Amino acid sequence: MVNIKNTVTCLRFYYIIIVIVLLITLIVFIGYIFSPSKNVIYNKKMINVFSCIDDAESNKEIDLCGEQIIQQFEIDIEKKYEILKDKYSKNRDMIALIELSKQSWTHYYNIHSNLEGAVAAKGQVKGILPVDAEKKFVKSVVRLLDNMNYSLEALL
Repeated sequence: MVNIKNTVTCLRFYYIIIVIVLLITLIVFIGYIFSPSKNVIYNKKMINVFSCIDDAESNKEIDLCGEQIIQQFEIDIEKKYEILKDKYSKNRDMIALIELSKQSWTHYYNIHSNLEGAVAAKGQVKGILPVDAEKKFVKSVVRLLDNMNYSLEALL
């Protein structure tokens, strides 16, 4: 014969365990939502920046859309390079490699973003870009900075 009292007690115990696990899962999930990583924050900002750029009607408006996130990316990238240099401060070869990486990346970033703007401007490489070309140029700058920021993050 089955002891109903023991079965009910056992079910209560399992019920309590399930409730505790669900509560812990909920707490972790809420913590994740309200404490997103810096990359998630940047992605949300980038969506807003890209929307702002798409809606802009002049080069000045486009530049204002990207200015804040571009400056923040540049600051964060510089900090990450400094952290890497501090981490390898006793290794001159690594410091030289980090510096070379920084110079090479900066060179690539400048050339590639200018190339994207020039292609969008149908070959115009000097002077003020047309609005559509300026939009592509600033979006390129933001994308490239985001990629570098993410790449450096993986090295830390």
